[in-house]
Amino acid sequence: MTNACCAEGADVPDDRPIAVVLFGSSFAATADEKMGRNISVSGHNAVARLAEHLLATGHDKSQEMTLYRGGVFIAKTTVGHAAKSFT
Repeated sequence: MTNACCAEGADVPDDRPIAVVLFGSSFAATADEKMGRNISVSGHNAVARLAEHLLATGHDKSQEMTLYRGGVFIAKTTVGHAAKSFT
C-alpha cells in the first residue's frame, strides 16, 4: 500500500480558458495567476506568438484562450488555432 499524498483536487484537470489581455496592436500577455507565471509577447502577430509559447510550455492545443482588450471580452479561440496563424 502506498502512502502518496497530494492536495485535494490536484488530480482534476484545470479546463478554464487562458485569459489573454491585448495592449495596442502588438502586445499580448496572459492574465492567469494560477498558471504560476504570466507570459507576455510583443511584436508582429503577438497572439499567435503567445500561443506558440504556450504550446512550447506544455499547454494542450485544445485549451481555450479568451481575449480581452481594455477589460472587455473580444474573442475566444484555442491555443492550437491561434498558433496556426503564426506558422
